[in-house]
Amino acid sequence: MSIGSTNISVELDMYIQFRMSTTDEITLRPADILNVSIGGSELIIEYEEKISDSWAEIYCHVSDLENEIEIRGCLVSIQKQTNTAIISYSIRYTFRLNKNTKYVLGGHYIRFLIDKDLGHLLKFNIYNLVITFGGHTKTYEWTKEISDDIFADLESTNLISDFENYGGQYTQA
Repeated sequence: MSIGSTNISVELDMYIQFRMSTTDEITLRPADILNVSIGGSELIIEYEEKISDSWAEIYCHVSDLENEIEIRGCLVSIQKQTNTAIISYSIRYTFRLNKNTKYVLGGHYIRFLIDKDLGHLLKFNIYNLVITFGGHTKTYEWTKEISDDIFADLESTNLISDFENYGGQYTQA
């Protein structure tokens, strides 16, 4: 895959769960990933669970900056079954990844509380995410053996760029 002139590869092992209530939940597993593509100015991750006919799509805008790749304006869309409504949520965080760095993340459980009263919750369980830029000179690794929930805010417009501030460490490749 490439963004502009930047070659990139992605390995992804991530569950998506959407809880509509305490008794109604959709779970999409890594085996349900249909496609991970990066091209032009977009990142798309598609899931489909054939037995329940559930699906999800994560669509993000991607920009090829001089030294970084910027991922922002993500839209997560989920449908429980063909005859049910499509539910979509915007994630407003901006992520900047340095083109000289390979990123290795694991054991992160990210939660977006959508409606506390109704119990609506969007969950991303990232068991393994490896983003490799061609020609990288260093590696950032943050894997957690014991995962704890990270509660995030759908409305936040925070820029996430210096990952070491959150944990993990850099090493020379």
